[in-house]
Amino acid sequence: MKVKDIYHYINEIAPFDTALSYDNCGILLGNPDREVTKCLICLDVTEAVLEEAIQSGVQLIVSHHPVIFHPVKRILDSSLLSPLIRQNFAVLSAHTNLDMAERGVNYQLALRCGLIADTLRKIPADPAQLADGFGLAGSLPQSMTPSEFAAFVKQSLGIQRVKYTDGKKEIRTVAVSCGAGGFLLDTVIRSGIDALVTAELKHHELLAAEAAGLTAVDAGHFETEQIIKEPLRQMLADRFGEIDFFCAAEEKNPACYL
Repeated sequence: MKVKDIYHYINEIAPFDTALSYDNCGILLGNPDREVTKCLICLDVTEAVLEEAIQSGVQLIVSHHPVIFHPVKRILDSSLLSPLIRQNFAVLSAHTNLDMAERGVNYQLALRCGLIADTLRKIPADPAQLADGFGLAGSLPQSMTPSEFAAFVKQSLGIQRVKYTDGKKEIRTVAVSCGAGGFLLDTVIRSGIDALVTAELKHHELLAAEAAGLTAVDAGHFETEQIIKEPLRQMLADRFGEIDFFCAAEEKNPACYL
């Protein structure tokens, strides 16, 4: 199997043409025709992930966040791209297309937040928003108080600490949007959904949620997205039995908490 075969499979389950316009997805580094026997799956290509890839002898790294996001004008030895090129790695990045995929990041986040799979539906976006259906909404099997729900999300995602607004009402319906999903806040409020789970909520967004009686749980960018690694590994392993797929073991949230 070659790098391009894995690209074509990911394109089937998370079409690259669905990625948001600002995004940069696909085979971003290396030779599409390179043979692959080992593949490392990660959230971010960091120095720790690079070292793990070298030690493990992989040919391909599949990352969620693009290894090249903004235009590159130079590649110096101090750049992470330099050793990636020297080591002849191929890097394939699947970002917002994987967020929105049928069994992608938002789907996995919804399941981790306890939502019933059969109740999941896309959240329609206003024309001014980034993408139609970027988030998902669904129902819990039983209602929770805001503090119970926040504690459940914290435990399920393995978060050190979680911040949330108290919507002052029982939670039965929940919207989720991995990463920075504050742009969905107005839509979620107008829809009458009881809670929103996302990350990187700004102060004014927390104020708006509280005023609207919405329980908004900021569960962290890293924590709401790293959950895709194992499901993606399993999907790839089921399709390509001859390749050894494994998740990066050295990834951690760069943020420290006291």
